[in-house]
Amino acid sequence: MALIVPEQIPSAADALEAGISVEYKKNQYPLPADANNLRILILNLMPTKQVTESQFMRMIDRPDIRIDLTFLRTSTYISRNTDSEYLERFYCTFSEIEADTYDGLIITGAPVEKLRFSQVAYWEELCRIFEWSKTHVSSLYTVCWGAQAALHYFYGIEKQPLEKKLFGVFEHTLSHTGHPLLQGLEKKFYAPHSRHTSVTVLPKREKDGLEVLASSEKAGLHIAAAKDGSLVCVTGHFEYDRETLSLEYFRDVAKGDEIDFPENYFRNNNPSLLPEAYWQDFGRRFMKNWTGFLLSAKK
Repeated sequence: MALIVPEQIPSAADALEAGISVEYKKNQYPLPADANNLRILILNLMPTKQVTESQFMRMIDRPDIRIDLTFLRTSTYISRNTDSEYLERFYCTFSEIEADTYDGLIITGAPVEKLRFSQVAYWEELCRIFEWSKTHVSSLYTVCWGAQAALHYFYGIEKQPLEKKLFGVFEHTLSHTGHPLLQGLEKKFYAPHSRHTSVTVLPKREKDGLEVLASSEKAGLHIAAAKDGSLVCVTGHFEYDRETLSLEYFRDVAKGDEIDFPENYFRNNNPSLLPEAYWQDFGRRFMKNWTGFLLSAKK
């Protein structure tokens, strides 16, 4: 089986190098709905579009099914870090796909967490997408700021500023080991975080159909999900490569920002010694459980 991606999209080369089978579609639009394919839409809000594409291709791949990936961009804000021709060639806008239905929608993080939600240039467009997802998507999977935005939109939960950036790889504990999204997963696991804000899901939210699935003493809430599986919120970054936190660290140093070493990351706290990406196996298994949920929703 294979990932189905737009023809000549550069990130496909990274997927092939990782041993992933790839099929190509002629343009950036989704293929017709097929009982044997999963159709997954990815709203990529990260400035490094191609890197994020590659990360999610590696995490979402599974050899037993074909997954048709369609990449979505905002139309109310044009990325300054990606060539407009690239976006027009490989990405859709919401107006082009809003009549379609999808098995899953992934919304990535975004470097806007210090802003109030209403200050984000594309906030109104994102709210339209959130509302649309209720009737056009089986499950919405959100990451980092995307997760905070979803918790705010669907549950009215506010994000809170942290005294300093949460930055590193932290231990987490599952709280609902019997949940379908957590099948076969170890109770203790690690995940990277890189953010200036945090959210707290109060116990009463479980009455609203929201469950906390994993949390960390240091990093706080990590995974929360609607009981019916329609929404999954992950505040960390299972998709990160082994060098991602290192690149972020040296970027901030170059800007003159006050930044500590990412915790539990560099071996011996030596910035030249990168760790293995030991969080990725858990992330891939978690993603496999999510795509398994999408398959079961098709039946």
